Amino acid sequence: MSLIDKLKTLLVKHDTKVGKAVDQAARMADRKTRGKYSRQIHSGSRKARDAVERISDERRRDGGGTGGAPGAGPRP
Repeated sequence: MSLIDKLKTLLVKHDTKVGKAVDQAARMADRKTRGKYSRQIHSGSRKARDAVERISDERRRDGGGTGGAPGAGPRP
């Protein structure tokens, strides 16, 4: 399993937390820039949340979030 696959698996398990972190980072960036780049920050955070949702949906459909083929798991 590659590093990317491992990261995607973690993303599926923690997609809600990742979405909240993206929102929090966007709020902080907007506050630090005093709203100067508000549209760009909002657009970037929306795209990041959409990507998280898309990857999570793909992983759940393809492998149930396990990072492998459906039904694949640790061997006894």
